[in-house]
Amino acid sequence: MEDGQKKDVAAFGKPRIVKVDLYEEPHEATGEGFCKSPRLSFVECSCPDASVLVRQKKGGEAAGIDKCWWVVALAFLMTTMESATSRCSGFLYVGIIEQMRVDRGLASWPVNLVTSVNDFGGLVSGPLSEHFSTVPVMAAGSVLASAGVIASAFAPDIRWISVTLGIVHGFGVGVVATMLQVIISMYFKRYRGTAHGIMFAGSTAGAFFYPQLLLFLRNTYGFRGSLLIFGAILLHMFALSLALREPSWVSTERLEKRRPTVASLPTFPTTELQARRPSKLRRASCPVVAMESRRSIEASPSAFPAREVEVQRGAEVPRPSLLAAHLERDITAVPVSTSQAVLQSVREVFRCTMFYALIVTWLVLSYNVDIFFSTIVDLALDKGVSMRDAVALIPYYSITDLVGRVFLPLLADRKYVRRTNLIVINYLLLGATVVSLPFTNSYGALVAASLCIAMFMGCGMTMHSVLMADYLGLKRLAVGYSVMGAICGPLLMGKPPVVGFFRDSLGSYDAMFWLLGSLCILIALLWMMVSWFERKKVRNWELDIARNMPCTFHM
Repeated sequence: MEDGQKKDVAAFGKPRIVKVDLYEEPHEATGEGFCKSPRLSFVECSCPDASVLVRQKKGGEAAGIDKCWWVVALAFLMTTMESATSRCSGFLYVGIIEQMRVDRGLASWPVNLVTSVNDFGGLVSGPLSEHFSTVPVMAAGSVLASAGVIASAFAPDIRWISVTLGIVHGFGVGVVATMLQVIISMYFKRYRGTAHGIMFAGSTAGAFFYPQLLLFLRNTYGFRGSLLIFGAILLHMFALSLALREPSWVSTERLEKRRPTVASLPTFPTTELQARRPSKLRRASCPVVAMESRRSIEASPSAFPAREVEVQRGAEVPRPSLLAAHLERDITAVPVSTSQAVLQSVREVFRCTMFYALIVTWLVLSYNVDIFFSTIVDLALDKGVSMRDAVALIPYYSITDLVGRVFLPLLADRKYVRRTNLIVINYLLLGATVVSLPFTNSYGALVAASLCIAMFMGCGMTMHSVLMADYLGLKRLAVGYSVMGAICGPLLMGKPPVVGFFRDSLGSYDAMFWLLGSLCILIALLWMMVSWFERKKVRNWELDIARNMPCTFHM
């Protein structure tokens, strides 16, 4: 052992209690012993490469947060493809009836399964992303989505196409959609709403392109041939997903989370640090390996650099005179497994009160979106509108849907209105327009109501992803989508029976839209309470959105 590696200490009582001179001039920051600092410093146990990871995280986040718009462009392109099936559901529905020669009830199963199984895609994507990271899981989902459509071209009957198109393809696009929302939330903080809006605008853009493309392919190559080429087009999602990567600061957090933890260390007493100026605490290793006498110890080179922590006056810090008290020699490294990390994240998600508000909001929004887009044409026909004019509603409300997805969230990103207040206003107006839908007696009034509904629904879709990232935090976001998919997936299977009950049993859609609009107004009242609590900063329920932390009010 070199002489330069020995530190003189004064022992008190037991030979394992040592005192370190706080004002001793440290060595250079070469990874051995102490790190150089002109300020107050002391040593305590830490983990490998702590300072390096922290510096990488801070530097990368400052350089890339809210700036990587190329990621949004790639997500936009992928969204146009992953949502193409839902936007072309009418084409697929008619094609299945003609090709498989089945009735409308059976033909609706593959199309309905795509949207229902979509939520189950997030069920496994969250835990898988904890182990493999986001991009590999997204790439695997892209392959599944493409393979499901390609296999549908060879499906012999309605059962097989329900499996390939409804389950395999629906599961794949669910994984892709979930991972895209997660990775956009990683790259953006202030402009998170705008970034999500541009990404979701890909779904609207696909509505203008893919239906005409599939119609051309069917007329040229037949229905099965169109599915085969369509599946090949969707395979481009795999190439685009490989161009994405997690930001460096998120990768650093993932490495820190997976570092082994050290057991068998006692809890040191604390004392108040009286400093006349802000001080820096240095976290380094405890390189004690042998005790030669009561006056000195031998120290081995530190295996990792120190980490600096800013401490203000009056802060609680470990007492330096008892820093190495009762340090046990047999220290075991306890590895943190992926399953343990996932279970811990699941527990934290369930303990966050705001997660339940997000679940209820998503259920109401999903029922409104799916039922409105699937019944608006039939509703127009019931009101005496011609088929041509009824179908023309689709491109009309696609434009306002784009406005709601991109430009309304920008109001919150530019700080003109708080995000929770925007949710309150959006759902109040959405509920009012949905309730008024049965009272539209002219085509112009029906168009105006449809345009407003599509705009407010588009804003709700974007803002829900933003609020998920705000309240759950990036570390629990993927797992949060998994838990939400597990809960909402079965509940969303009730959409077809709801529509059938009101239209077939009651003979009209009026009561259904009144119910859906009333639920939207209740959601607005719920978020009004949340906004009130945030303004008042109720004790134990202060939502630290600015620092991207989960809510601190727990059940």
